[in-house]
Amino acid sequence: MNNVDDVQYYHFLKEMKNRGLTQFLFTSKLTINLLLQILQDNHIQVVNIKLYDEDEQTSKKIKKLFENYQNGDIDSEEVHSILEYLEDDYSIDIRSIKVQNLKDNHGSLELFVNGIFLNRDEYWNNFLKNAVDIAWENG
Repeated sequence: MNNVDDVQYYHFLKEMKNRGLTQFLFTSKLTINLLLQILQDNHIQVVNIKLYDEDEQTSKKIKKLFENYQNGDIDSEEVHSILEYLEDDYSIDIRSIKVQNLKDNHGSLELFVNGIFLNRDEYWNNFLKNAVDIAWENG
């Protein structure tokens, strides 16, 4: 599903809508809350964070910020304070995040702002359901 063209993507959306499902966007605020929740597991590592403006330097700073959070150098309140400029209720500045489990061979998980998740292991589906529920409550 990495190379989905527009026709396949919109066909998929239409099919899901016909099934009664609704698409929603992961705002940057929800994405940040989700990533904070995911990183509660010490075996998860942030691989990449992509922003819509393709600012590589800022992406690296944000990735480092989450590494500092996971290492216990800062807490979630400090993360929210530093990233406050991204946490508008309508902001979708974070295009995608990619994480991997360092302990087990579950491959990586990539979450896109449009609600699409790319993964190859059922582990991530179960893991995400719990993490999204908590992130949604906190967001």
